[in-house]
Amino acid sequence: MLDLLKQLNLFEGVAPNVLDLLAAKLQKRSVAAGEIIAREGELGDSMFIIAGGKVKVHREDVTFAELGPGNLVGEFARIDTEPRSASLTALEPTELYVLSRADFSAVVATHTEALLGIARYIVRRMRAANDKILAEAKQR
Repeated sequence: MLDLLKQLNLFEGVAPNVLDLLAAKLQKRSVAAGEIIAREGELGDSMFIIAGGKVKVHREDVTFAELGPGNLVGEFARIDTEPRSASLTALEPTELYVLSRADFSAVVATHTEALLGIARYIVRRMRAANDKILAEAKQR
């Protein structure tokens, strides 16, 4: 599981000893094709690391992304207590690792450098979203 965490941009630059602590908190979960993993509007208390299979991130009939192994979803639940902004559904049998907010918070309470990794990750995602919006606006 440690190797899986090392692959995630979210934890880029986080010390190996902190990754070990986080890896020890991961819970494995198997889901069937078509199973809803998280629902838009629910209070999110976990993030999910995709170890195998494929999932879609969607709201109503709009699919934002289809993600496979090595991807992370639900990471905003690590930071805020707002309802989930999208649903997550398995497109095929999928293996996930789940990290709860409580477990994550317990680790970062004493290893705050893990929060810097998340901040960098969110900034990169925001920049990519801005670039996408700009590119779409230029196409009009």
